[in-house]
Amino acid sequence: MNKKADKNQKSSPNLQQEIEQTMDQLPEILSNILGKPLSDESNRSLNSLKTDMMPKISNLDNDLRSIRAIKNRPLQIKKMFQSLNGLAQIIGASSGETMSKYIADKLEENSISNIETPPFFEKTKYIQYRQAATNLVQQVYSTTALKTIKDYITEASLSDDVMTNAPAIGSRLPGSYKFLAQKRERFTKTSVEKCISIYDELAGVYEKEIAFILGLIKLSQGKTPKYSIIRKKPLAIKVKYLKASDYEILAGDFDVFIRNAKAHKTYLVNISKRRIEFYPLSGKGQPQIVTYREMAKKTTDLSALVVVMSQIRGMCLIEFLRKLENYS
Repeated sequence: MNKKADKNQKSSPNLQQEIEQTMDQLPEILSNILGKPLSDESNRSLNSLKTDMMPKISNLDNDLRSIRAIKNRPLQIKKMFQSLNGLAQIIGASSGETMSKYIADKLEENSISNIETPPFFEKTKYIQYRQAATNLVQQVYSTTALKTIKDYITEASLSDDVMTNAPAIGSRLPGSYKFLAQKRERFTKTSVEKCISIYDELAGVYEKEIAFILGLIKLSQGKTPKYSIIRKKPLAIKVKYLKASDYEILAGDFDVFIRNAKAHKTYLVNISKRRIEFYPLSGKGQPQIVTYREMAKKTTDLSALVVVMSQIRGMCLIEFLRKLENYS
């Protein structure tokens, strides 16, 4: 090896070390995508995968070094995808299966198709929400240039909204869903207050996810949205726009009035009449009256909608990976 090549060898990152570090971080990454900790079996499978693939990485390292030296950009891209497809075989894909398809299939298998939902979702519009979300993502990817989609999703992913929602989806909301799953013959003031608090937290997640969805709707209409602009619009305006679109169902039974009343504490739990009175922020006008059971229904339905809305980013990633087949 000449001195120049030896210098490049020393200055280039060690691929095996990088992949090993990535594999170490993978459980946490997947937990964030799925919104819950991985099972012990999944962790063991990842450790086994890491042990099996590490010895096979060195040849791939040499391939990537050669690819980086190619000056012809189209040829470089083609060689890169060929190299990634070779990596797909290393990590367990079927013969001839590309890396993008392999990852897309695994993500769909583990985070979308086989997601375990609470039994009470059967009494909500969860299936309709899922179907609407699927239709929206498929429409976007069938009518919009891949680069336009990528630019929008990249901007949205870099927003603080993602990091704000992640702890709620991954750690706090699962406990709330357990509470909602409990069967009740009667409601106490404590259980109603708990229900209102859960609705408020769900609304906080919904408020951030609705901005992402509105951008997707604009993409499906041939527009080039900016997430930074959409997210700044008032919540009532965003809900109004969603209800006026072809995907009105994704507005669900979300109630901006209740969300504002809870946020500003302008509501009263009326024990004698077994109802909640949500008052306007101005202090003038009639309150919106909601019975205990109506509040419980609104909360369970919003919980199903929030699960679907939190899945849409994953659906977009899966469709993006499938579209990468065109480069292979």
